[in-house]
Amino acid sequence: MLALLRRHWRPLVAPDGALVHRGFASLGEAHLPQSTAQDLQALLTRMREEDRSAKVLDRAELGRRTKRAQRLVLELRGVARAAYARCSDATKANAVRDLDAVHGRARTGVELASAIRAYVAFLGENSASLDGFGGFDAAMIGQAARLAEDLATRGGPEMKAAARALYSLRPVTAREVHLLCQKIRHYGKYLFRACPELYRQLTSPYLRKQRARLRRAERATGR
Repeated sequence: MLALLRRHWRPLVAPDGALVHRGFASLGEAHLPQSTAQDLQALLTRMREEDRSAKVLDRAELGRRTKRAQRLVLELRGVARAAYARCSDATKANAVRDLDAVHGRARTGVELASAIRAYVAFLGENSASLDGFGGFDAAMIGQAARLAEDLATRGGPEMKAAARALYSLRPVTAREVHLLCQKIRHYGKYLFRACPELYRQLTSPYLRKQRARLRRAERATGR
């Protein structure tokens, strides 16, 4: 609907100079203000943000990422132990033991994010020498850092509260989008009365599919 509105806001003239339609702008500010396209774009952007908030609240997705984080912590912890727990560098050996003591019981998303960040900070300093160590891929350090950021965002109580508040607005925004699209369709049907192809585009995808199903059913019944 937004693309159609923008494409046909101004008059459309055929190659032979004939006027195809006068454009949505010809309806005037009282019917469709100049800001209509920007208003619809803003509503759609807000709706996408509200939809993203639902992903923060998606328990199944959080569960999958938490399990992945648990596996990553085990992998990072294992390579740290194998490489440094018994090495001659006492500083690194002590650091590995400290990491185990602090993060060995990480379970929640926030705890796992903290554990991953700690191991990533420790291992990142020596990523070049660790690459290929015991089959370890140093690229995992970067992947782990991104997962830690995602888990910290999803798992924190403040983010969950903000997501709930944002997602609660979803029905209101959806209704505003629906009403504005209805308004555009209403005026567009008058504007494109002589343009069957444009007139058809004003129909919602749902109604077009529904009508196509009815036509197929009628043809099948006719046979």
